[in-house]
Amino acid sequence: MTSYRLLLVDDDEQVCLSLGRNLERRGYEVTIAENGFEALSLIERDRFDIVVSDLVMRRPDGLGILQRSKELRPETPFIILTGFGDLDSALQALRLGADDYVNKPCDADELSEHIERCVQKQEMLLKLMRTLGEQEELLRETHHRVKNDFLMINGLVNLQMARVDTEHDRALFQAMKSRIHVFALVHEYLQRSEDNRRVEVVPFLRDLCHRVTENYHSARVRVNVVADSSAATLIADMAAALGIVVNELVANSLMHAFTEEEEGSITVRIGEAEEGYRIVISDDGRGMPEGFDIEHSETLGFRLVTALMNQLRGTFGYEGEGGSTFRLLVPRSNRYEGNFLQ
Repeated sequence: MTSYRLLLVDDDEQVCLSLGRNLERRGYEVTIAENGFEALSLIERDRFDIVVSDLVMRRPDGLGILQRSKELRPETPFIILTGFGDLDSALQALRLGADDYVNKPCDADELSEHIERCVQKQEMLLKLMRTLGEQEELLRETHHRVKNDFLMINGLVNLQMARVDTEHDRALFQAMKSRIHVFALVHEYLQRSEDNRRVEVVPFLRDLCHRVTENYHSARVRVNVVADSSAATLIADMAAALGIVVNELVANSLMHAFTEEEEGSITVRIGEAEEGYRIVISDDGRGMPEGFDIEHSETLGFRLVTALMNQLRGTFGYEGEGGSTFRLLVPRSNRYEGNFLQ
């Protein structure tokens, strides 16, 4: 049996000495505290593998020791010793974080079984937490490497662009670069995320719009992101799909809404509604051609918008007065009907 460091607390000196000696014979390293103040002093300056405390003592009683112990050492198992008539107090102790309780009078054999069970359960929990921590770190490293891979692909696209002769072909490569940036940015946010699964919508779209503007070298057009709420999050697949949608719409305004001599502005508004997240992308440019229908457009960008909004189970629409306005509604969901990041 492993030699555990045990703190035994009881204001009955005879019980403490007798139970302590019997536990030491079973291999435990026992420290005795004969009142709550002494117990709290020991807990504050030392670490124990387990604390065993009587419930009914002069204050601080067992509940007071339990509360302070869990504040200082939440990982340390705590067993309450209680009389048969104190079941309600024992249940209260469990609600406050006690790991187990044993009815008094008890012998060392019975108490030892409870101690072994509590400590082994705690060791398994700590091992599981370490394993999860290692997996999370591995996942962050994976996101970091994937992000770098996308950036390397982007660099290769840049090299190929240098050998392209026509404006039409350069525009195609530029659109490809912008889409690659979306996926790199998703993995950058996943790498920084606490749970490695969800992306914060507002900072993600703000960074995305900034990078789209840089990619199209559009210093004359301001792109503003306005948010009513900063709490919105999306699972990674949905964030990638929405990122592509926003990328296509903002890029379309940067390329076509203004002439080379004109200055203008594009605004991306993000808000929450009962149905999900509302995103409005508007510009003060020339607007789309008369008769424009986003759902039947033949351009790749708008075909992507239509397909991805359907996969997101969202809705979208276009208004063409005083520029272009695209209204998107993305539902809250933990499922995505596409396969961007699978």
